[in-house]
Amino acid sequence: MKKRNATIKKKICGFIVDDVERGFFGDMDGGGILLENMGLNPNEVPFSIINYLETGKTEWPDKDGNLAKVSFRLTDEKIICTGKYLGEEQTIQLFREWESYEDKNMICKLESEALGELTMRVIFEKFIGSYEF
Repeated sequence: MKKRNATIKKKICGFIVDDVERGFFGDMDGGGILLENMGLNPNEVPFSIINYLETGKTEWPDKDGNLAKVSFRLTDEKIICTGKYLGEEQTIQLFREWESYEDKNMICKLESEALGELTMRVIFEKFIGSYEF
């Protein structure tokens, strides 16, 4: 799937596919920077977002065949994302404190983008360093 050209408006397990992709690349192209540093095409998500949302886990190889593995799980209070790459593991949690502040469609969009960003960050921060875009 190519970034910024996503036309899939599909909702899988409560997440919007193209918003997960948007979150992975972010406003400052953190996903592109990560993929470029891994020796991959910085313009394409290296895994199936649909399969990731359905199974809660994904993996992709870098240019040298090292696997980046990411999984997520949801609780009522948090989105928990764990990544492993080059022997390093990291977990990032995002609290889901929406209450009645947003409508359901906006919450879905925000959580979809947040999941995409967390997916990128759990690998980015261990491989490249702090993500401060």
